[in-house]
Amino acid sequence: MRKKYYQYLALVLVCGILFGCFSIQSFAAGVNGWEGLASELLPDALEAEDIWENVMRGTYLQTGNCKISNEGNRVVKISGGTDAYQTCDVVAATIYLDRYENGEWRQVTSAPFTSYNAKTTNGSKNVSVTGGYYYRARGYHTIYKGSTTESAYTLSNGIWIP
Repeated sequence: MRKKYYQYLALVLVCGILFGCFSIQSFAAGVNGWEGLASELLPDALEAEDIWENVMRGTYLQTGNCKISNEGNRVVKISGGTDAYQTCDVVAATIYLDRYENGEWRQVTSAPFTSYNAKTTNGSKNVSVTGGYYYRARGYHTIYKGSTTESAYTLSNGIWIP
C-alpha cells in the first residue's frame, strides 16, 4: 500500500511539472519569494552578494544574482542579473535596495533591467544613501518564453554604511 502511495505521489508531481501546474521555483520560493530567507548583518563587509542557481536542468531560468557594494562617500551600488539556458522572449531582473531600521528592512529604491530575445540581462545603479544604517540588495529574476514564466529570488546580507 505504501509503495502505491509513493508511486501515485511521484506521478502527480511529474504531471504537475510537465503540464505547468506548478514549477520547482514555486516550491522553493514560497508564497513570498523572499519568505524564509534572511540577511546577516555584516558590520565590516564592503560588499555582499547572493547567487541563485537552477539545479534542475530542463527549465529556462539558469541563474540570478544580486549584489550590494559600498562605493564610499555614502554611495552604494546595487547590481545583478538573470541568465537563461537559451534565448527567451524576455529576461528580466529587478534589484531592490533595502535599509534596516528599527528592526525591519524597508525598501529604498529599485532598478529594473530587461532584455528581449536574449539569454541574459544585467545592470547596476549607484544610490546615495543616509549613513548609519545597514543596506542590502534583493533580486527578483524572471524569464518569459512563450506562455512559460519562471522566477527566482536572491537576497544579499546587509552591509554597514557609516
